[in-house]
Amino acid sequence: MPHETDAETDHSWQPITTPFDADLYDVVRTDDGPFAVGGGGTIVANRGQGWEPVVESGPAGQNRTLRSIATIDNGARVWVAGASGAIGAYDLIRDRIYDFSYANDISGSWQSIAIFGTAGSETVFVSNASGTILSGTLSGLEVTGWSPSKPGSGAAIPALAAAADGVVYAVDTGGNVYEKRPGEWTAIGIADVQATPTDVTVGPRKDVYVAADDGMIYRYDPATERWKPIETPAAGLRAVDCSDDHLVAVSESNAVFRRPLDSRTSWQREPTPTGNDLLAVATGYPDIAVGKAGTVIERPPRTPPAEDRPSETPPAGNASRAGPCDRLESELLGRLDRTELESLLRHADCESPLLEHLGLLESDEAESVLGGRLERAPLAVLPVREGVVRGDERKGSHRRSSCDCAETESKLEDVLVERLLCE
Repeated sequence: MPHETDAETDHSWQPITTPFDADLYDVVRTDDGPFAVGGGGTIVANRGQGWEPVVESGPAGQNRTLRSIATIDNGARVWVAGASGAIGAYDLIRDRIYDFSYANDISGSWQSIAIFGTAGSETVFVSNASGTILSGTLSGLEVTGWSPSKPGSGAAIPALAAAADGVVYAVDTGGNVYEKRPGEWTAIGIADVQATPTDVTVGPRKDVYVAADDGMIYRYDPATERWKPIETPAAGLRAVDCSDDHLVAVSESNAVFRRPLDSRTSWQREPTPTGNDLLAVATGYPDIAVGKAGTVIERPPRTPPAEDRPSETPPAGNASRAGPCDRLESELLGRLDRTELESLLRHADCESPLLEHLGLLESDEAESVLGGRLERAPLAVLPVREGVVRGDERKGSHRRSSCDCAETESKLEDVLVERLLCE
């Protein structure tokens, strides 16, 4: 057994008071804070004001237990899956749940979900206890091309994970791991292992980590196609996740173990302040674990990642944009006519507050906000952080114009400052 040491108390896991008691089976981080799912169709989140329910009865309002949650690349939407064919997508900005249950007429329970892509074009994978993986791609507000596959012999698939480049991994209870690149699923291991995998995650360097009930973590390097066992002090593991620099695992005894990714140092055992079973973990600022009876515990790191630290002073050069950037879409859009709006969309290829508002409106909402001045709004549910697709291109190739951010910001500033600050 590898040696373990106790975590320092000033960075220990802390119990979080929550207003719900549903069992929580999975947790994920988003740009809007952590989200978790559980019994009765519960979706809960902490968006800066403490943990609270955001959906209480599931995608279809039928109280079906949700077992798994995943987020798209830009963190603006989460997808959930669970009992009796339940599949749904929750839009964080618009505070709306979309129901995609009974996909491909399958009413059995889904055990895991994985997503890759950005809002409006994400690809969804769900797995079940009979070894089936169902996949489909979002187009507008519908998932098209649902396609079932069975990569193994029918053993249950308890966990899926998707890399940012679209490679998807699946583990089954027969000890097998599968990889899907363009084309069919391929078995990639794990050779000579008798354990049952319980979870899988993809690290920041595209390495794959599989947790198992024998207390081992198995690391797969896609570049070399080799597996390496990593022994932990735990007798069995329930969940695993990676930060940019650490590997974190939850044991069956409710302890959490941590080890640097690039180190042979000992695992650090981190006692947890709960007697309830912990079922999932998500790394970040802070790390979060969830479990039975609405249990949520958090562990802050010694130093927050730079992107998560509160800004003490406004970034230089942004003072002139502070006013318009904070206004709601009704105020922004209400001062743009169709020509100006389409011009901005055609030249948009980088992040901006205006595009965040525009890209998350459906056509009927955009028309309403614009006071009926658009015969047909040139946008629907669109990817906003990877460029904006014009509405008349949605059914064809998703062509994105190219320009540098300075040019786009200049165009946005001209419109916003002239119309919002100089009136």
